Amino acid sequence: MKQAIIALLFLITGVTQAFGGQKVILNIGEWPPFTSKDDPKGKIAEVIVTEALKLEDLTAVYRYYPWKRARVNVEQGISQGTFPWYRTEERERDYIINNEPIIQSREVFFHLKTLDFKWKNIEDLKKYRVGSVNSYASVLILRKKGIKVETVSGSEMNFKKLLMERIDLVTEDFFVGYNFIHKLFDPPKAALFTNNPVPLQQKGAFMLISKSYPGGKALAEKLDRGLKKLKASGRYQSIIDDFMNTK
Repeated sequence: MKQAIIALLFLITGVTQAFGGQKVILNIGEWPPFTSKDDPKGKIAEVIVTEALKLEDLTAVYRYYPWKRARVNVEQGISQGTFPWYRTEERERDYIINNEPIIQSREVFFHLKTLDFKWKNIEDLKKYRVGSVNSYASVLILRKKGIKVETVSGSEMNFKKLLMERIDLVTEDFFVGYNFIHKLFDPPKAALFTNNPVPLQQKGAFMLISKSYPGGKALAEKLDRGLKKLKASGRYQSIIDDFMNTK
């Protein structure tokens, strides 16, 4: 009965969209600089999705929840989509997922500019003190290759340790890393950090769309078309550049 009511509500929403504002309800959480309720500089992915959907005559409406709740809401059909999420077999089973990456996550090594750091293979890392976060998949990858990794519960501590030269390298997403650096340190100290461009790993992040939403496949297709238009026009890169230039 609940699913039938949800489907009916989505159907009514779809009719409203056909003749009205064409709104898409999206549930997201706090993950600056990609998504943020309160940080105007923490919304790269939100700006990208908003503009991509606008190119397809859709208006994104955001509602903020803890991430687990945001995903459950979509799975249960309470909202239409959530992003940015990495693609997994489980998620491919439970949701409709668009194909064009909203954002490309690149995990890189951050270090101080005083360190002449270059690497091409894992062996090059063995002489360095590497810091990471307990939950990161890259920790297991590095340890399997014989790299000693010091882990902490959050990225903030890693960058503080790096500045104090207690570690040599920090593994972190490119955008997330610079977001932490510029929030934690004043401009003179922030200017001491840099990153090596060679990624440890990289993968795309996408939108999870409710299978209970009758227009789910169409929404995925429209998002993909909008993202491709945004990238082809150069606007996609300018959104990213704008973020970096405000740091």
